[in-house]
Amino acid sequence: MGRLALFPDIHFRDDHESEIATELRTAIKNLSGRGIDQAFVLGDLIEDSESVATDKEHVERVREIFDDSQFPVTFLLGNHDVEVLGHSELSSLLNQDGFTGVIEAADVPVIYLDSSGEEIPGARGELGQEQREWLVDTCSEYDKPLVLSHHPIGNFDISGNEWFGNYPERAFLSDRKEAAKAMDEAGSPRGTISGHLHQSGFTNFHGIPHVSINAFSKEVSDKPVTGTYAEVEVDERIVIDVKVRDKTLTSYTIL
Repeated sequence: MGRLALFPDIHFRDDHESEIATELRTAIKNLSGRGIDQAFVLGDLIEDSESVATDKEHVERVREIFDDSQFPVTFLLGNHDVEVLGHSELSSLLNQDGFTGVIEAADVPVIYLDSSGEEIPGARGELGQEQREWLVDTCSEYDKPLVLSHHPIGNFDISGNEWFGNYPERAFLSDRKEAAKAMDEAGSPRGTISGHLHQSGFTNFHGIPHVSINAFSKEVSDKPVTGTYAEVEVDERIVIDVKVRDKTLTSYTIL
């Protein structure tokens, strides 16, 4: 059995900087002593500015907060993270060699993907052919892995979504169909978990369960900080508890 912590869409920024930092430390503290094997930040660590120096400072602030946690942390990238900064800069700032890989947390294989789409303008994401081919090989190598990405692969209902309801092309991977096909070819993973949408939800797509977790910060324009994160227990079932301040708001189960 493994236990994971997931932090989606922190959007660290000058506005509400102190509040975001406080909520993040509170969430990390609430997870202490919970037997967390591994934590993942699901991308959009920051809300990009027009300043390289400011973005670097904000990335470092997020990393420093997680440096004080009792569990190891792996960072995924989102579209906001690469708007001004490049992958090499982010790798150095986060002390992390890459943003695609596999971690076996208590013998649970967790594949994490880089959907940041560095060359794609706007909020859209992409894996690209090379990463999709790697995904096929990696899914084939491990028995029923769990897949994490910033942009969702599942087909979630975003009809009422403030950020993406009118711009569905920006809500998902631009190569989502190809990514789903790649997982089909490899033998489907147990499921995927993602952020980006600023809403929590569950769906089945291509025979695979998919879960989306609401943003830690900036759920909607007039709700700047939610403090939303997820605690995930992986055993015969995968149970995803979506929480705020250690209170479970909703739970999803992947059989």
